Amino acid sequence: MNNLQANICLLAVTLCWSCEVVIFSVIPDGVNPFATTCITSLIGAVLMGACFARST
Repeated sequence: MNNLQANICLLAVTLCWSCEVVIFSVIPDGVNPFATTCITSLIGAVLMGACFARST
């Protein structure tokens, strides 16, 4: 992965994790916030994993 690809990957993951505030406002109060944080972190990890798997 070159420098430009790494910066784009970092920007994409940052945007996904920054959407967590919007996700928290939409989800009902009965849902555990820890579960929502885990799901958004998992989505970000999958996106990063896909970027790094394609580069090898």
